[in-house]
Amino acid sequence: MKQFFEVKKEILVLLFLLFKAVGFGQSDTHVMVRSSYTQMLSEKELLFAINTKGQLSIWDLTTLDKKFEMEDTSIHFSALASDKHGDVFLGTRGGEIFRYNYWKNSFELFLTLKEKKRIAYILFNSMNELFLIVPKAVYDPIKEEYWVHFKQNNDELFRSDGPGLFLMPEYVFMDSRDVLWMTSSFGEWGGTIQRFDSKNRRIINDPLDSLRYGLGCLRSVFEGESGHIYITTGLQHFVKSGNIYLVKNNVAQRVYDHEHFKDTTQFAEVDSRGIVHIVAKSDGGIFVGPGAYNKSNKRIYFASSEGFFSVAASKGEIISAQEFIFKPNLLWENEPLAIGVDMTIKKVDFTDDNRLLFLTSNNGIGIYDGDTLRMLK
Repeated sequence: MKQFFEVKKEILVLLFLLFKAVGFGQSDTHVMVRSSYTQMLSEKELLFAINTKGQLSIWDLTTLDKKFEMEDTSIHFSALASDKHGDVFLGTRGGEIFRYNYWKNSFELFLTLKEKKRIAYILFNSMNELFLIVPKAVYDPIKEEYWVHFKQNNDELFRSDGPGLFLMPEYVFMDSRDVLWMTSSFGEWGGTIQRFDSKNRRIINDPLDSLRYGLGCLRSVFEGESGHIYITTGLQHFVKSGNIYLVKNNVAQRVYDHEHFKDTTQFAEVDSRGIVHIVAKSDGGIFVGPGAYNKSNKRIYFASSEGFFSVAASKGEIISAQEFIFKPNLLWENEPLAIGVDMTIKKVDFTDDNRLLFLTSNNGIGIYDGDTLRMLK
């Protein structure tokens, strides 16, 4: 199958000039030790994580002790997932899939792709069918089928009349209806969503109505009660911003707006001439990051520039209140495609016993039990 696609010349130039322009941004502490993981998974009281070198670490979630730290440098893991039976699978940069053996604490070769391709993500649908994200495609390695012609709905960056193309996503999520959601972001130029119906094995090219792709970086997709899908968006480009959308019947309704939570307190200020001015408190707003649904209390938890918050899981009503949870001290870096910092928290999840998990760019993995925060390095 043809693997080459048309992309606007402008986006290629843009990414070439800006993508590597990374620097250091805000930090809430003076001394930081970097610890970078790219993917994490909690399964059967264990926490699995792959670092930037492709090595695996495993923690016991009961004691938080590190159970395993990979020393073998001949294998470079790049993807991590569990199937519907709780078995854990790991993909490699060379196109191999291994299954983790709980009893032996070892890895067994499960499958080798016919073509040597980096496996970016592994996913299983409700029928336990295996799908992979590989360069330029969604791929079924069992039936050897590729899907590549995804329409990109961000008209500011991509041609709307082209045959379609596949963008490597930064965030993936398989919902209860077996729809695979894949998001990509481009800083101040917004982002795009690609969807794939894994049950009927077809690309969903219909755009989500009311979702302004060119105005917000897509940070996460997750599912709440009754199959409700939520999307978080956020960016710092001169100012902070963020929203939460509820998706129903292919319509994205904004139910959380960061503007509603700015501090607009006014106070009197006297200038050097003794003249009194009524001014508003300076408030930088909230830069919204990824979120997750808590099944226990039926609330949404999300990361932000101001820490973690929880809100009621809206079924269509506008969210009018938020609860501050805690703010971890983390290392932030500049966003290469905007004037501001990048979201340093990449994923939010919950353990089976309801502890909050979050994956960071530079500070390892956080686990919070409501009282104590522990950073796993």
